[in-house]
Amino acid sequence: MNITHDLRFALRSLTKTPGFLLVTALSLGLGIALNVTMFGLIWSTLFRVPDVERPDQLINVYSVPAGDSDLTGNSIPDLRDLADSVETLDSVFGQSLAVANVSVDGRPTPRIGSLVTANFFEELGVRAQIGRTFLPEEAIGGSARPTVVLTHGYWQRNFGGDPAVLDQALRIGGVDFEIVGVLPDGFRGLLRGLQPDLFVPLAQMGTVEPMGEISTEGNRAGLELSDWRGYRFLTTFGRLADGASFAQAEAEVQSIFAGLAAAHPDSNPNREAHLVWNRDVRIDPELDATIVPGAMVALGLVVLVLLVACANIGNLLLARAEGRRREVALRLSLGASRWQLIRLLLVEAVALSAIGGLAGLGLAAVAMGLIARVPLGLPVDVALEARLDPPVLLFTLAISLTTGLVFGLLPALRSARASLVPALKDDGAGTRAGAERGFRAWLQPSRLLVVGQVALSLVLLVGAGLLQRSVQVARSVDVGFDADRIGAFTVDIGEDDRASRAATWQRLTQVLEAHPEVELAAYVTRSPLELNIHRSEFFIPGHRELESEPALHHDVTRTDNRFFEVLELEPLEGSLFPTMAADQRSESGATDSPEAVPRLAIVNQAMASLYWPTESAVGKTFRSPNADSEPTTIVGVVEDYKVRTPGEAPRPMVHFWSANAEPQFANLLYRTRGPVEPMREGVHQALLDAAPDLFVLESTTIGARRDLVLLPIRVGGAMVSGLSVLALVLAVVGLAGLIAYWVNRRTREIGIRVAVGADRGRITRLVLLRSLSLVAVGGAFGVLGAALLGQVLSTVLYVPSVDPLSFLFGLVVLGGAALVATLVPVRRATGIDPIKALRG
Repeated sequence: MNITHDLRFALRSLTKTPGFLLVTALSLGLGIALNVTMFGLIWSTLFRVPDVERPDQLINVYSVPAGDSDLTGNSIPDLRDLADSVETLDSVFGQSLAVANVSVDGRPTPRIGSLVTANFFEELGVRAQIGRTFLPEEAIGGSARPTVVLTHGYWQRNFGGDPAVLDQALRIGGVDFEIVGVLPDGFRGLLRGLQPDLFVPLAQMGTVEPMGEISTEGNRAGLELSDWRGYRFLTTFGRLADGASFAQAEAEVQSIFAGLAAAHPDSNPNREAHLVWNRDVRIDPELDATIVPGAMVALGLVVLVLLVACANIGNLLLARAEGRRREVALRLSLGASRWQLIRLLLVEAVALSAIGGLAGLGLAAVAMGLIARVPLGLPVDVALEARLDPPVLLFTLAISLTTGLVFGLLPALRSARASLVPALKDDGAGTRAGAERGFRAWLQPSRLLVVGQVALSLVLLVGAGLLQRSVQVARSVDVGFDADRIGAFTVDIGEDDRASRAATWQRLTQVLEAHPEVELAAYVTRSPLELNIHRSEFFIPGHRELESEPALHHDVTRTDNRFFEVLELEPLEGSLFPTMAADQRSESGATDSPEAVPRLAIVNQAMASLYWPTESAVGKTFRSPNADSEPTTIVGVVEDYKVRTPGEAPRPMVHFWSANAEPQFANLLYRTRGPVEPMREGVHQALLDAAPDLFVLESTTIGARRDLVLLPIRVGGAMVSGLSVLALVLAVVGLAGLIAYWVNRRTREIGIRVAVGADRGRITRLVLLRSLSLVAVGGAFGVLGAALLGQVLSTVLYVPSVDPLSFLFGLVVLGGAALVATLVPVRRATGIDPIKALRG
């Protein structure tokens, strides 16, 4: 016999049992589909190499304070100096995600864009599908008119793929941008995760607002953001020069950054460079430390479901092998070698797994097509995709072959060891009753597979319980204010005249307060639990007074008294800001001249306790480099509230007085008389009616922002819950099949028991004992596995990693499922006719 002959025979054998083929192919296909989809999602999102020229030569260049691990982007002046000085990098270019105020049918509409250096596409070797990319004169300092390049997806959705789009203009932030090109399908830049619709040159950053983590340092002194060396927002890339090594580039860039720190001690104090190969960056070097392990945990949980499915297949193959003992014995007696039989049965198992793999690949293709449509409730578009790339296809092939070989080997070996005489007599039923007693009975493969199924199912059930309980607990955490009564609009008032911003903000808050369901409104540059993080550097007497000392960075926002009133935060010490009307600020020139009003701040209790634990913080001063080197005086201390996440420890927070610099881009907060969600649409419409040209990036609630912060564990909880249900169903099927098989093999024994007086209750207990003993052993191993999983998930949980309620939930559900799985075998056992059993 050869492999081709074995394959033909295997396919004929499988098609003769269509029920067996259908059940196994679907079970295995579902498990493989889950794994392929998850692997495809992880590969496409985190590991796929960008489609650019020579991606293996790309290096990311970050800025970091000496002795710190907080990586930031770079400022435009620093990028320019680096590009002019470096020799080990052929080119230097940058990208930042941004918010674009795009006019659609005359209404301002927020879109995610990307600010890039003019040489961005040229250095990556990316050419426009139609039109062109950016020209050198469109860089900062050039005289070219505003231009924009569209992504392929945005062009298709909003312009119907019309090539005449190059003759049109796109109105962004009240300015007409000439559409000069459309990018090839699939290119979204070098920043993974988010999905920009358009690209504009950095020269237009006054119209298009950078977004993400922005670090400010040094004295702005009236400079434009593009000229402010301390405004770090730009992810910087370089291409390694031919003949240069990574170590040489790192040493040279470090030397250049040291020179910048010496030349600009105000904005670049002790700033160092941190270089990373672009291929090693998934989302962001700091986020990767959480995202990549999380993705691997998710893939591992999906693998558990595949193992449960494979355990079912293993038991089915064992049962099939047991039924073919006579056929195997005949082949051996006719001269077939045991190796030939093992090969034949392995080929059959691999053919079965290949069919399952094809089914899984088809299901995965459907799932991947649906992934991009999954609503995540995010305020921005996420580049969530999975594709059947070659690595994904290779993964499918590998996992299919592995499952076939691993779970087909044991049945093949058992069949090849069959004793000829008993097998030819077909003396199988009941001959092993004695061998099934004692410890050796637990080493039977069929039992071990079911025990493994039960254990893995319990691990997933407890994991789902831990994550779902964490979401419930996190939603009930006291965040320091009533999150369910506070709504938020993220808006850009578009005022270039600084003196009029205060009046505009006052008018907008009055519009909101005119709504009958709104109690109070305020504006703040950064609201609690907002994903946008803004930190600033501080010089605090007695803690850090010189640029050469370790930097102090803390979260900051800018607001006035109404913010504290909306959140109902009372001052613990001192007072709130002085009262100054918007017209008074304009008349005093406060917004044009920062020195016109005193520099004041209110800190929270965590900040006061950190730096002035034994004395009052009121009256203390600190210096913020972007405050023109003038000291800021603390006038009050307010209660702590949750700044970034519901589960965080008290985090220092500094509230600057908005009278010193009225913002253009901020959050409008409003507190309603009852739950805010039912009123949100009405309040939003009232705002748009009063200010139809207002650019509203987001209309949400603080409760929704809290849920957004919890998105990873919410998605994880939903995913693990679905996996646990699937694994439990597969385990129930496996347990029911094994008990039914056991009942069928012991039909004669049960018949004798009934004949000598055993009633239905005793027979039921006999079957239940068999079933529950398997569940108990599997449950014990499952508890250990669940405890290990809890430790792995501990960094994202809001409950203990060994949460009693989650473990109790898993055990109860598992026990109930085991009882359900035993119902059919119990009915079969209690319905055995002793006369027929003894005759058989």
